Order: sequence, then C-alpha cells, then structure tokens
Amino acid sequence: MKKSASHFPTIKPIAYEGPGSANALAFRHYNPAEIVDGKTMAQHLRFSIAYWHAFRGTGSDPFGPGTIVRPWEKGKDPVSVAKVRMDAAFVSTTATSRQKAPRSPSPTRTSTPSLPTQNPSKKPPA
Repeated sequence: MKKSASHFPTIKPIAYEGPGSANALAFRHYNPAEIVDGKTMAQHLRFSIAYWHAFRGTGSDPFGPGTIVRPWEKGKDPVSVAKVRMDAAFVSTTATSRQKAPRSPSPTRTSTPSLPTQNPSKKPPA
C-alpha cells in the first residue's frame, strides 16, 4: 500500500495563533512549542482520537440509518479498504505533531496556576 496524505486535501494543519485569534480553526491557548515544566505542550498533550467513531462509524442511531459517507470506505476488498482507512486515521492523527510549531512569544512557564488554598491552621466552618 502506498502512503497517501490525500484523504484531507483541503484541510490545513491547525496552527497556534494566540488568544486574540478570530480563526475558528486555530489553537488559541495550545502552543505546541511552549515549554511548561521542562516539556513542550506537544509532549504534555498528545492528541488522540476515537477510531471507531471517527473513521468507522456510520452515524446511525435508533432513529435511522447512518448518514456519514466516508471516502475511504469505497472498495470491494475488505482488507484493502481497512488499509486505506488506517492510512486516513494515521494522516489525521499525525498532522498536528508533524507541523513545525512557531516559537512561543510568551515566556516559559515553570508551573501551572493553582487555586488558592486554605490556611491549614484554620478549620473550615461546620
């Protein structure tokens, strides 16, 4: 099977554009290059996907048949269809991790913000 990235030809990788972005398909707070506690956000937050629902399910429910038509489900041989489906899943889930992340304009964070804690010497009201 040849490797193909043509399953989603019109969709560009989602990029970090910052909190002020008006782009609906942009990361506003997730910057893969930003370092938090010694690791990049990409290392902390690895993307995953529900394979069955995203690449195999038809969208059917108790009220009717499926309405989702997947372009990679065409074909007669189940094994070749499964290989193309896996290729689509691989291309989809690795597109974000393969893109080169821009340098973060914000300083490196050393820890995440925390909520205020109660003074341990004071007991909470009963």
